[in-house]
Formats: sequence, C-alpha cells, structure tokens
Amino acid sequence: MNQHIQLQKLSEDPVWKALLQLSRNSPQIHDPNFYISQSYKSSYFELTSFLDALHAPDAKATACRFPARYFWLKKKLPLHDIDLNQCEGLFEFITRAPLETASVVFATENLAQPASMMGHIFFKFGGTNSNNIYVEHVISFFTDLNDINFPKLIIQSLLTGKRGLYALSPYEQTRVHYLYEEQRNLWEYRLNLSEDEKIFLHYYFYELKDVSFTYYFHLFNCGTLVKNILAILHPELLDDWSLWVTPLDVARLLDQPSYVEKQVVQASSRWKIKALNESLSLDSSEEAKIEHRNFAELNFEKKNQKNQFLSFELALAYNDYSYEKDQITKADWNLNRQLLITKKDKILPYGQLDISNYKKPSATIQDSQIFISGLESANSFISQAEPKDRILLVGFLPASHTLFEDNTQYQNESELKIGEVTLSYKPLTQQVELNSFVLYSAISLQPSDPYTGGLSGLFRLGVEPKKQDNLGFKKSFFLEGGLGQTFRLLHDIDLFYLAKIGAESETEAYLAFAPQFGLIVREVFNMKTLFSVEHEFRLNRASYLSQSVTQVYNARRFSIAIQFNQYEKKARRPDDMTPENFSQNFVATYKLFF
Repeated sequence: MNQHIQLQKLSEDPVWKALLQLSRNSPQIHDPNFYISQSYKSSYFELTSFLDALHAPDAKATACRFPARYFWLKKKLPLHDIDLNQCEGLFEFITRAPLETASVVFATENLAQPASMMGHIFFKFGGTNSNNIYVEHVISFFTDLNDINFPKLIIQSLLTGKRGLYALSPYEQTRVHYLYEEQRNLWEYRLNLSEDEKIFLHYYFYELKDVSFTYYFHLFNCGTLVKNILAILHPELLDDWSLWVTPLDVARLLDQPSYVEKQVVQASSRWKIKALNESLSLDSSEEAKIEHRNFAELNFEKKNQKNQFLSFELALAYNDYSYEKDQITKADWNLNRQLLITKKDKILPYGQLDISNYKKPSATIQDSQIFISGLESANSFISQAEPKDRILLVGFLPASHTLFEDNTQYQNESELKIGEVTLSYKPLTQQVELNSFVLYSAISLQPSDPYTGGLSGLFRLGVEPKKQDNLGFKKSFFLEGGLGQTFRLLHDIDLFYLAKIGAESETEAYLAFAPQFGLIVREVFNMKTLFSVEHEFRLNRASYLSQSVTQVYNARRFSIAIQFNQYEKKARRPDDMTPENFSQNFVATYKLFF
C-alpha cells in the first residue's frame, strides 16, 4: 500500500509529466514509440510500466532508450545501477555532441518573410568532444515551410498538421543561415544549469531523437517543444498555461535571472543598417559614398562624436551586408573593414554598439487577445441621419498582433493574425452570428532604405464582411495578396502603399484590384494614429473608395481604439447609381492582451 501511494505521488510529479510531454494531463506527442507502454493511458500507468521494464531481462535497453527518465527516477527510487556509458548510441551522442553549456536561441522575424513574424526558437549547446575540440550544436524543431502553394501550407499548418522535424545540426551552419542568409537577429539566453541539470537535459535531447512529431502553428510548434523541454528543469513552467505557445512567449519567460545567467545578441547587418539609418540624418552625398562603397572619402566631421561613431557603424554594416550578398569579394570586404575601423577608432577608441535593450523580443506585447467593439453606421453623421445599424462585436485572436498595436519592439510595423474569430450581435434583431473568420493574415510594412531596399507585403485568407452595391456588408470568402513600399518619413511616421489583388466570393466569385495608401504615426503616451485610403476595383462590377482614420491608445495589457470609416460607391455607369452612394461608420474597440 505504501509503495502504491509513493508511486501514485511520483506519477503526479510535474517533472515526470514534463518528461512525458503532458499538457493538462493529455499527451502532446502521439508517437507510440515515445511511451514504454506503446499507447499512453496515464502518467501512473506509464510509470509502473517503465519500472516493470527496468526489472525485465532487457532493462539496459529500456534505460538506454529513455536515459532521462531513468536518470530522474534513479534519484527518486532504489533502482538497479545501469551504466549509461555502455549505451552505444547514447555514448556516441554525448561524446560527439557534448553539453557543457546550453542556451536557448531566439531568431527574430525575417524582414522579407511575413510568415516568420513570431520568430523561431531552438537549443544551442557546446562542449569539448572526444577529439579535444570545442564544438557547438543545435537542437531544433521545425517543419518545411517552402511550399509555393501558400494557402495549402496555411491550411496544413493550422488544420491537418505537417510532419515535424527534430534535428541536430552544427551551430555555425544554423548561425550562418539565420544571421547572413535570412538576415535575422539572434538572441541567445545562456541557461543557468547545475552539472546534474546539464546531464539531465543532454539525456532528454537524446530521448526525443526518434520521435515522430506533428507540427501545428498553433498547437505544437518550436516554442511548444522548447518550453516542454525546459519544463523538465523548471516544472513551474507547466503552470504558465496558455492557449497558444509561441516562440515569443518562450523568450518572455526566459527574460529573468532565475533561468538565464547571460544574454547575448548577434545583430544581422541588414537590421543594423535599417536601425542606424533611421537614427541618423545623413545628407545625400554621405549616403551616396556609403551606397557606392567610397569609404576612403567618408568624413563625418560636421557631426558630433556619437553620430560620427554611428555613421561609421552604418558603413561597416553595409560593408558586411555587401559581402554577405556576394556583392564584393572577401579581400575587398577585409580592406574596407580595416579602413573603416581605423577611422572609427580615431573618433571613439574601443567604442561598441550596444543593442541589448533595443527591440527586445521579450518586450513585445502578449500575442493573444480578446476584444469587444461597438459599431454604429449611418448614411451621414454630418447630416445627423438616423443610424442604419448598431452592432456589438466580440472577437478572439489566438495569435498574434495587428497593425493597431504597439509594434515598436518588432523590426517594423506588421500584422500577423492566425485564426481570428469575431461574432456579431444586433440589438434590433437580437441575432448572434459569425461576423468574420480570418484564417491567416500577414502584413509587413518594412521601410525601404537606400542601401538594402525593401518591399512591403500582404497575404490574407478567410471570411469577412465585404461591401455590397447598397453599401451594406455581406460575409464573403477572400484570398488576397499585395506588394508595395514603405517610407520612414520621420522616426515615428511611416508612409506606405500596397497594390493588392485578390479573389472574393459571395454567391459568385470575382477578382478585385485595390491600391491602398496609408500613414502610420507613433505618438507620445503610447498613442498611435493610422490613416488609410483604398480604391477597390471589382472586375465587371462597381468600384469602392474606402477611407479610414484610427486613433489608438496602447498600454502593456490593453488598448482602446476609435475608428471612423467612410465608403463611397463609384458606379461604372450613371444608371448604376443608387440613392445611397456614401456609407459611414464609427467603431470603438477595447482589447485585452494575454
């Protein structure tokens, strides 16, 4: 009886549940090879089955297959000693990919890929191998996102699942890929680990090597697995339950001394170019000298010491970027670098650019939200016409953020919506119905610069109300994409345009082309104003001119917004005109981030 109570208590230990990858007592991994019992029934059954296997003739094979579970249970129960160094596969892994230090690395969004806005997160670990060489490796979980059929990719990633890949690779290869090829910043969180924790983590990496994973954007992504692995060291992370675990969620969790002993940032050259270019006011001749790499002629004597230093840092970043993009040879890159460093050191010897507190992933807002909106529409507020409609909207966005939020900790203004659902309630008819479902929406307004260029883009898929001939709205399926440019007029003002093309369907499908112009102003006291003008041309139908202005106050956990919209129907022929050619509405919204 006492043994049963002890085992029952042990099976409820959060570390044991973390080893089994349980979430609210349900398995997140469905591969039968991950469980000793082949089919998961309960944490207690898995524990007793594991202990039975350790008393069977092939006990060594069981311990070699699940070394982390054996290592942990050996500290809790009087088990037979099994020398894990005699496990051939495990021994090869720990000697060829040793773990003396371990980090979690967050790769920020790729400016050219809106789908990467939540970033990517993985483990890095290093040590001296059997050849007495210090080596570093990466354990990463991902899926193939290179499908050119983007709607298919989104549907698979959200609804049916994709094959997940759990891979061990050299760190340098991964670093080059993210930092140079994709131009993404790397934030490294060095884990604070005891010697036993290092062994435990190392063994668990090995346990997962042959598991078959299914990848979902929202249910099981790289952030989910990294958090689950960290939970064997810090089981309290299991208490931090969230509907959707993103890479950014994990970065926020790690931003505290109890987990991390050190943070290191590696900035991509393209990111440094854009950040420095925004903070400096170079004249056209200085820009031209940098752009054409006339570094010998650079002279920033008219600037103060700080701006001279930053100007040379900009030139150094552009020199690096040119080499990474194969625009110059390594010899030219090295010659330019030595020249620029010599000039820079004359201004501020031993000066360094510190970006450790600039655009931190852990400082972004929470990337789930619920919101409530009140909408009132009328023929004309100006003429005091009677309201046509009043609607209450309630919505939920599992991930991640919109253009209206505080995006200052992201690389640029952006939007990523995955699975946003909005319900509407009409007081007059007392009807509740689905208002919209946005399966996927990604917008990236990347400011263009004279050195690296930069396009803005958009892709959206879902169901939402679309304008009708009577300037009312009707739910329609939509699929749209677009390209354009964004210009940073001032540090806090962005002007953008997008040329959008898409297909929409109400009772019948039609094509639409819609140029859009907008202005985003980031103001004091966390205020933000957005202006937008869009002219939608529908094939063989009327066109619609839409104008909107939105004022937002953003706090850390909530936001309040008011929006005014005006729509005007542009008929193809005079006899297509209707009595109501204008429609306006006013929307007030409260959002809560969690």
